[in-house]
Amino acid sequence: MTDSDAHMETNRRSWDQCVPIHLKSQMYGGFFNTLRNGDHCLDPIIVEEVGDVAGKSLLHLQCHVGHDTLSWARLGARVTGLDFSPPAIEAARNLAAELALDARFVCANVYDTAEAIDERFDVVFASVGVFCWIPDLPRWMRVAASMLKKGGVLYVMDGHPFADLIGERTDVPEGIGIAANYFDRGPHPFGPGPSYASDSPDQTVGDGVEWTHTVGDFVNAVIEAGLRIDFLHEHPRDFFQRFKPMECDDKGRWRLPGNLCDKVPMVMSIRAMAD
Repeated sequence: MTDSDAHMETNRRSWDQCVPIHLKSQMYGGFFNTLRNGDHCLDPIIVEEVGDVAGKSLLHLQCHVGHDTLSWARLGARVTGLDFSPPAIEAARNLAAELALDARFVCANVYDTAEAIDERFDVVFASVGVFCWIPDLPRWMRVAASMLKKGGVLYVMDGHPFADLIGERTDVPEGIGIAANYFDRGPHPFGPGPSYASDSPDQTVGDGVEWTHTVGDFVNAVIEAGLRIDFLHEHPRDFFQRFKPMECDDKGRWRLPGNLCDKVPMVMSIRAMAD
């Protein structure tokens, strides 16, 4: 087992521990209630940039408990979700059954997708909080590209690499400033603590390991996977409160405070096509 394999196994155990916390959390409870009320959980930016999925096959990589996967089903796609956490896949299947939505969920490491799923798709999708768990980004992009039909679309949205440079600081007026090295890709191990969706500090999960990737890493990985980039978009507001000083706008997106507001890219999205 390589160091990267061992790190990913550490992360899988941590994500297994996340599942019961997330299923009972306010954050995910809001997602589930939205689905139960007949709507979807996807941000309008994502829906617009991916385009109409009605009648199309869609593969969601690293789907966690499936709320976004089932949102695509609600919009008319024939969906398959994949994740490496058995409890997450079980939760996703249970949610699909509860909502009476047709969906397939597969438990596998994302690098083993082609071996786990014998199908090619119109759309391969991944978003928000995915790539910090990926040690080998070019390999991920090759796997994603291999799952596309000719003319199929890869769409990814995640935190902008520049946002990974920012941290909370007490020595600047906004309480936020540059606190990391853009070119230090990791691995970055961290100890036990609350997950991003924990409702209290007592709801902790185990050790984890993250990696960072530059904008150039993303662009080059897509190109090297044989895909044609349609666009790379940068967005100044985030989908969650990454830092305590951030403020929520009227669309539920989070902006940096004070003079930093809308001056820093927080999220980026890439759409590419298999020719």
